[in-house]
Amino acid sequence: MLLEASTSTELPKMCERAVQIVEQEHLPIEDTDKRSQLDTITRTEFDDIISNMKILRNTIKTKEDIWNQAFEREQNYREHLARLSVELITARQVSDSRYNELQTVSQKLMEAKENLRETGKDLLQAKKHIQKLLKYQRNSECHNNDESTTTIATDNIESREKQLRRPDSQEQSSVTKQKVK
Repeated sequence: MLLEASTSTELPKMCERAVQIVEQEHLPIEDTDKRSQLDTITRTEFDDIISNMKILRNTIKTKEDIWNQAFEREQNYREHLARLSVELITARQVSDSRYNELQTVSQKLMEAKENLRETGKDLLQAKKHIQKLLKYQRNSECHNNDESTTTIATDNIESREKQLRRPDSQEQSSVTKQKVK
């Protein structure tokens, strides 16, 4: 409250008076002429000046403490931000590598799925051919009265098995179409 009451123009004047009083007390007794020339200050004014100085000193010390605490807090925040940015970079790298791994696994799964689909188609065609051959064999055995027809049927089965064993699937599909006709 005293600090608010004193203005910036009054404070230097009060400080000058305090300095003059201190100097006056240290002057030898012979220099009483100088003492009379100095402005005199009352004890209450002197006490007010001292209390104002203490308040100012305490205020400055408090502000310096607050400043130091804020500086330490800022340093801690900067260190924390540096740690977080390193963690962010690491997390991005891990994320990118995991994404690349996921893409690779996804591509392999798609290839395996395609292989499985093709193998399933081939297996289905092979089953159909086997069923046709078995049916043809049964029919030929039932109607077979002589050996010549049996040999022809066996030759036909062997030729069809050879056609099934061919690696070219286009030839197989054309043979299958001819058989169906």
